[in-house]
Amino acid sequence: MIGYFLPTIIALGSITSYEDHKEGMIRNRYIVGAGVLGVLTYAFLALFGIASWADLGWQTVRALVALLIGFLIWQINWWSAGDAKLYA
Repeated sequence: MIGYFLPTIIALGSITSYEDHKEGMIRNRYIVGAGVLGVLTYAFLALFGIASWADLGWQTVRALVALLIGFLIWQINWWSAGDAKLYA
């Protein structure tokens, strides 16, 4: 199933790496856009029976936990904000 998400992962990685190298920051619109695209893709797959709705729920829980961990690590200054966003 990773094949469905691979183009998004490669595009996000390429764009954010370029932006981080050129500007020294990763814009929120790329992170939010990739998250929305990921959820929509997964929902589309669940709609056609390729993935399950329960898995989408668990992926959401995991993403929220990762967001919390990334935020906490950023708050104690172990990571920059861009690294914490990409981790989540």
